Amino acid sequence: MRPRRSPRFSFERTGHVREAAGDQTGAPGIPLAGARDSVWAGRRYARDAACDLAGAYERFFGGVLRFGCFGRTICGMATKNASYETLLVTVQDGVRTIAFNRPDEMNVVDERVTSELQAELRAIGKDKATRCVVLTGVGKAFCAGQDLKSATSREGPFDFTDALRRRYNPVVLGFRSLELPVIAAINGVAAGAGWSLALACDLRIASASAKFVGAFSRIGLVPDSGMTWILTQLVGTAKALELAWLGEPLTADAALQLGLVNRVVPAEELEGAARQWAVQLAKGPTKGLGLTKRAVYTGLGRDLESQLEYEALLQGVAGRTTDYAEGVKAFIEKRAPEFKGE
Repeated sequence: MRPRRSPRFSFERTGHVREAAGDQTGAPGIPLAGARDSVWAGRRYARDAACDLAGAYERFFGGVLRFGCFGRTICGMATKNASYETLLVTVQDGVRTIAFNRPDEMNVVDERVTSELQAELRAIGKDKATRCVVLTGVGKAFCAGQDLKSATSREGPFDFTDALRRRYNPVVLGFRSLELPVIAAINGVAAGAGWSLALACDLRIASASAKFVGAFSRIGLVPDSGMTWILTQLVGTAKALELAWLGEPLTADAALQLGLVNRVVPAEELEGAARQWAVQLAKGPTKGLGLTKRAVYTGLGRDLESQLEYEALLQGVAGRTTDYAEGVKAFIEKRAPEFKGE
């Protein structure tokens, strides 16, 4: 069975699935063991892909991080994309930084923000030079969630179902479907859907001043944008319900203890810490890292036997990459590898 694509996105970075399935990639194909092995592409990923295992993902990337170099801070990137009204996008050294750019409004999300996020995700999927993504916010907030003013300013009731299906869900799936590392640099408040977008990232570094707020229960709504799924997987049912029902702010240190973030650093060190990880990961074997991301997320939805088979299939793909050949050569020559992401 051919992998299904999302009707809204067609990321080139999900091409490893098509390669593994022998789906017109030009590369030798490997027959997959059942239809579930095509889960990464499109909406089937939403059902079968596993939740964010920040700790496991970090432990795998630990070896890559040690090979990396220490880069400059996030600000002052080489190139900037000025075509967006609500996002600030900068690119350098294979790292693409996306910043919510509505600081006077706590970086709340309206129709423009989700539209531009979707456009940016499409751009990332086509840009092979991007090998790591950082999501952050300009000003004192990471993202304070849905812009309630825009939701209540129109005539008639706000269609939450349409907003989630059309605007938010494709963004969450988009970040999870990118076969490269995505880091959230949480510089302040992450509330409501803003918290959900942080959870959609693979790794999370928080400023010591960051706070996490469910917010939904305060206005009679249900946690959305993947929060009920990812949060429950990370902290368990009882704690997820506590956070969702009581809606009390969670400090960065408390989030660290619960495993919701990987690191907490002083506010003035956040950009540098995120930049360090991002540059190091961008210098890693991008295809291998992407396949690992897929394996980790998919693993929680499988039993051990099927996951062992899935790992074997993915390893066959990784073993044909240029980066694998470079890694082996560098090991034999006793030098640091120079991965090209190919």
